[in-house]
Amino acid sequence: MDCHWFRFCMTMCAWLMSAVALTAEPVTVMQNDFATCDYSKSLSIPTKSEEGVIKGRFPHGWSDNSNWAPVYYTSEHANEGTDRFWRVAIPTAMKTRIQLTHGLPQIGGADMIYELTLMARGDQSIQIGVRQVGPPYKFLWDAQKNLGTEWQACRWIFKLRRTQKDECGLWLNITGSPATIDLKNIQLRELTSAQLEAQKRESFPGTGPANLLRQSRLPLGLPTGWSLDRKLDDKDDVQITSITDPQSPSGSDVLNIQSQQSNMLLRGEPMFIDRTWLKHTASLYVKGDGQFTMTINNQRHVLGRKTIALKSDMGWQRISTSFKPLISTQPTYMAFEGQGTFQLDGLMVHSGTTVKDYQATKTVEVALASGVGEIAPYTKVHFEDESPEFQYTVTDLPLKTQAKIQFTLTNVYGKTVNKVIDLNDATQHHGKMRYDVFPNQPFGAVRVQATVMDSNGKQIGTRNELVMHRIHRPHYWMADAPQSSFGVHTLATRRHVQMAKAVGINWTRLHDAGTEYIGWYHLEPQQGKWQFRDAELNRYRQYGMQIFGALSTVPKWASRYPGYDSNGYFDRYYMPKDYQQFADEYVKIVVKRYAGTIDAWDVWNEPWGTWWAVGHDKSKPGRSGYIQPENETKTFAEFEQVVYPTVKSVNPNATVASFNTHISPTGVKWTKGILEHAKAPHGDVFSYHQYTHSSTGYPGDVVKRGLDDQRAAFADSKIPMPIWMTEGSPTSGQIAGGLYDVTLLGHNEEDVIETSDRLSRFCLSLLTSDVKRFFLYSMHCHSYFGLANGHQVLMTPEGALHPCAGALSAMTWLLEDKQYQDHKELVAGVHAWRFTDQAGKTVTVLSTQPGKRDAYHLPSQTGITYFDLMGNPLSPGSELGRTLVYCVQ
Repeated sequence: MDCHWFRFCMTMCAWLMSAVALTAEPVTVMQNDFATCDYSKSLSIPTKSEEGVIKGRFPHGWSDNSNWAPVYYTSEHANEGTDRFWRVAIPTAMKTRIQLTHGLPQIGGADMIYELTLMARGDQSIQIGVRQVGPPYKFLWDAQKNLGTEWQACRWIFKLRRTQKDECGLWLNITGSPATIDLKNIQLRELTSAQLEAQKRESFPGTGPANLLRQSRLPLGLPTGWSLDRKLDDKDDVQITSITDPQSPSGSDVLNIQSQQSNMLLRGEPMFIDRTWLKHTASLYVKGDGQFTMTINNQRHVLGRKTIALKSDMGWQRISTSFKPLISTQPTYMAFEGQGTFQLDGLMVHSGTTVKDYQATKTVEVALASGVGEIAPYTKVHFEDESPEFQYTVTDLPLKTQAKIQFTLTNVYGKTVNKVIDLNDATQHHGKMRYDVFPNQPFGAVRVQATVMDSNGKQIGTRNELVMHRIHRPHYWMADAPQSSFGVHTLATRRHVQMAKAVGINWTRLHDAGTEYIGWYHLEPQQGKWQFRDAELNRYRQYGMQIFGALSTVPKWASRYPGYDSNGYFDRYYMPKDYQQFADEYVKIVVKRYAGTIDAWDVWNEPWGTWWAVGHDKSKPGRSGYIQPENETKTFAEFEQVVYPTVKSVNPNATVASFNTHISPTGVKWTKGILEHAKAPHGDVFSYHQYTHSSTGYPGDVVKRGLDDQRAAFADSKIPMPIWMTEGSPTSGQIAGGLYDVTLLGHNEEDVIETSDRLSRFCLSLLTSDVKRFFLYSMHCHSYFGLANGHQVLMTPEGALHPCAGALSAMTWLLEDKQYQDHKELVAGVHAWRFTDQAGKTVTVLSTQPGKRDAYHLPSQTGITYFDLMGNPLSPGSELGRTLVYCVQ
């Protein structure tokens, strides 16, 4: 055969195969139109619940996967006018979630991409994902979605976490209750990378913008969306400012970084790259002294890297790296590492592999930053006695250009105010403006958006945004409040401690966030060689943060199972091989050293989980391989009975937590086991954990029912010691981008009022259930967009304060130093919870019960003032809505 002809045939075959791949339609894996589905099969499924069964009709292909738990609900083909849909209704608070499932054919492959669409509405959140049908029942992909009362079109693009040959199904879990969830349709499609690329090529022709970054110049410090690694202190480890440099490549002031740490990590602006089939190049100008590294990342994937050794006499250097973008729903970002002093300017990301001369997406840029305030620069917080101002700087405005800055200010309620400022004849224009433009709603978060328009109203600048928070100065700002109920988990970096104290939190628990400061594994990795973390612990106390230490973890040399080769996190939680050694060689030393700094101690963490193991079975995957002792409660009760007297012998005034249980049927079993085996005093307070997605803040909610179940394990159904909820949250997986809009290019649909109310209700339920102290988990779980583990509380994914912090600030301002007295139902489904202080001041919190309540208007009464969720005044006669209201008299 003629080899030229052969090559031609092979080339044509490859082209045809490519064309087929690009044009073939995606494969529909499953599809349901719930308006027309077959609902002919009537069901009545017994469950572990004493209150009922699962009743109704399921659409064809769907089934229940929660009848093993104490649940009950109804499923029906419902209608509203001409609309028909699937309705799942949960009438009351459940201790566990409702799980619905649909079978799937075998799916998964290295090149396969999935598109899931759903039309739904409801009054709770859902979890949806692809999960193994059999053990270990792991999700290969999942997502959380907060639903609202209006129909929402939801769409997710994803890959499975690994190629999976096991049988899988689609799971739809209703994670909160009571709830009514309506579903119109659902579709799961399978695409190849080539098919998805073909779709994107049609939507995004050409090579894209000259610069993908909104903010390529940094004259006011870190822009919104940038993130300093959570472990780095913003004074002792890294200082970031802006400075003037007459030789700056862009002509703007530049970002100045002084890093004392070799592990410095600073993440930049999030980018959503549409043209993923094109290689891209990232570049910037840098100068300074030290080794500096720039990387391009998507989630945990490093796509490009460039390192340069800088010396002070080298001047500005332009460095670059080319990379291939990932197909991902999560943003790509630049990150910067290094130890030394560095200045950054002229950042740029564009398609192509040739470095282009620096230019911005649009000639003009607007930088935004907080105004002057005691803690404003990093926290974006102003107290009510500070001037609520922000700064702006316009850069590279052509001389003699008639232009204006257009500001749009939006508060947490969605109200907006527009402001316009004429620019003078200067290439770099500085100014400041007040953001307290909502006189009737002065408290809470406010988003400021800005862009530059020419005299004809044409946009000539990129859009930028800043979120500020205005709150009451807390009662115990920079002061101790050992009697306070409000706690959290947070690292000892200044910005985190200041954020926590600013919203009225006065305690922190050293688990995960702070384990490295106090855990035996970290303090004595080699026997006899201690490495204490006094600086971090003293930093908490410097700002008036009380510390709840955790006596936990075991170094390899003292471990019951010294293998330490399975999981770097859980391996340190193997049981100690000798309880008395744990007490004598660790507990005595740290409790004595920190007496007066730490006077409250937890003992271990969640021993009923993977954190109290004796070995590891490597034939089993992940956490399922950890081997628990045969009698967990007996061994842990014995452990507590060794640790407790040891703490008291060193610090008689210390408070020690005990039981370490959780809210669930297995948690009740754990509590009963500890009571059975603890033959001697083993603690001063009863501690438990609780996470929930259910609505709370009313009689019989999951908080109150869960504690009632725990009380039933004790004689006379009374817990004979103070109760502390030492870890928990109602917002895990709920917090998204807060008020961010342009920062995430509109990829943010969070209902921040719902998130805020959910958090406040949970705290209210704890305070009215005889819980003396609680610790929300956790302010340290942020990382970056697409990287945060979902457990963050009060924080956005990249580590800024979330708008729900304003709601907690209002609650702590109004309820600190007050004790819960009683409850009254004012009308059906409307509840009043009364708190008083020693001076006789009363605050009554009004809450509604989901799904059933009568209309209620705030009565006009002499001496009573009303405040909303964020602490803003309400007028008498206002109708009580879905969120908490405070009545002060």
